[in-house]
Amino acid sequence: MDLIRNDEDLVALTGIPSMDKLLKLVSIGEFVIKSLNYNINFSLDILQRIVLVLMKLKLNTSYKCLAVLFGVCKSTCTNYFYETIDLLYLILKPLVLWPSKSSISKNIPKCFINFTSTRVVVDGTETPIEVPKCLSCRIRTYSFYKGKHTIKFMVGISPDGLITFVSNVYGGKASDKHIFVESNILEKCDIGDGVMADKGFLIEEECSRAGVKLFRPPF
Repeated sequence: MDLIRNDEDLVALTGIPSMDKLLKLVSIGEFVIKSLNYNINFSLDILQRIVLVLMKLKLNTSYKCLAVLFGVCKSTCTNYFYETIDLLYLILKPLVLWPSKSSISKNIPKCFINFTSTRVVVDGTETPIEVPKCLSCRIRTYSFYKGKHTIKFMVGISPDGLITFVSNVYGGKASDKHIFVESNILEKCDIGDGVMADKGFLIEEECSRAGVKLFRPPF
C-alpha cells in the first residue's frame, strides 16, 4: 500500500480513479461484511484485500508476485482473491441499472441522431481461461473465433456509455445469438425500442417478434 502515493498511482495499479472512490468501496464492503456476519479472520484488512483483487484484475499480476507485495503466502493470496471478488460482486452488482427511456433520451449523444430509439447497444466479450481437464468442458469453452478456450458473456450499454446489462457467463463455443436469446434482454425493452448490435448477432426474427428495431451494420 505504501507504493500508492496519489490518485495517479492508484489508477495505474487498480483502475480506480481516486482514493475517495476506493475508500467508499471499502466502507460499503465493511457494511456488507457486518450484515453477513463474517466470522473469518484476515491478516490483511479490507482495503488491502480490495486493492489486491483490483491489481489482479487490472494487471493480471501473478499470485506469487501479489503475495510478495502484500506480505502473505501464495495460497493465502489466492484465497483472499476469491473471497473478496465475491464481496465486490455484492457491492457492484446493484450498480448495473436499466435506465428509463426518458433518461436515455436526455443523455443521448449527437452521433445517435438517426438512432434515437436505441435503448441498448449489445456486444459479446470473451476472456481466455486455462484448458479445462474435463473433455466436455473443453468442447463447450473452445472458441473457434479466438482459437483458444474462453468464457463468453454479453454486455449491454446505453447510448451514452453506461453499462446497463450483463448476461450470464457461457463457454466460448456459445454464439452471440444464443447468449442474446438466453439473456431475455428483449423482455426489458418496450415495443418500438431499438437494439444496436454487431453483424455477428443474427437476431432479426427475435427482435421482430418482440416489436423491437434492430440497428446493425451491413456485412
